[in-house]
Amino acid sequence: MPITVTLTPPDGLVAPWAHVDAVSDFIGPLPTGTQWWFRVYADPEPTTLNLMLSSRVTATTKSIGTTLEPIGQDAHNFWGTEAVVPIGAPVHLTVNLVEPGELLIDSGTATGNWAGSSTIQLQPQGSTTGGLTEEQSLQLSQTHLATYTSTELDSLLTTELTAGPSEGPVNAQLPLWCFGVIVRIATVPEQLLPGTPDGDYWGTTLAVVRVYRAADLWLRVPVHTSSRLVSFYGDVLVAAFTQLTPAQWILNMSLQVTFLPGVTGQVFLMRTP
Repeated sequence: MPITVTLTPPDGLVAPWAHVDAVSDFIGPLPTGTQWWFRVYADPEPTTLNLMLSSRVTATTKSIGTTLEPIGQDAHNFWGTEAVVPIGAPVHLTVNLVEPGELLIDSGTATGNWAGSSTIQLQPQGSTTGGLTEEQSLQLSQTHLATYTSTELDSLLTTELTAGPSEGPVNAQLPLWCFGVIVRIATVPEQLLPGTPDGDYWGTTLAVVRVYRAADLWLRVPVHTSSRLVSFYGDVLVAAFTQLTPAQWILNMSLQVTFLPGVTGQVFLMRTP
């Protein structure tokens, strides 16, 4: 009776706080106290040494949509490994339905691409609970800070989300870290005239950039000029910035750019090489 496991689309990403769907075909009611056990391993052969992430959730139904929350009140929820896993490397997720007494009811597995931090605080050998102490949590934070790199803004790549001037809307999923987008207006109706001395500001909104986390609006920026660089980190003029590790990029992010009727433009995503 295998559990069907579906990882975060579109590329089957696995990371702390990534979304996972699981469905069991177990026959019969679930005993009170049954739990979903989620475990991520660096190797197809699971061992304590290559256990990267563990999360337990109370099972109330035979299907679940949840995030892999590694830090919680349950001592079995933790994020730590003795394996250093590069970003994009395959990792292996096991999902178990376990009733009280640690009796296995059902299980399933899936392989995905690791999108968490490439350097993770080591889990102490001999640990039985897997929980992080305050000292370990501090070390984990320091490890993350040490892995940041300063990135020149000029080194960012621009990837066009349109195929030349478009009427929109332009939609894109944002599964990986990116700095922001550039919107370049191509055509504006003749009756719409700029009203400033530089001839490059329209009182009418020409386009709107919206960034969503799942179905919730995160950021909304109107475009009134012939081009606009929209940073996801605010309007701060810098030549270099601290690159966030993928573990800190919020999952389920998406982008939509809409244009005023009669207006066309191009949209470019800015990301690291």
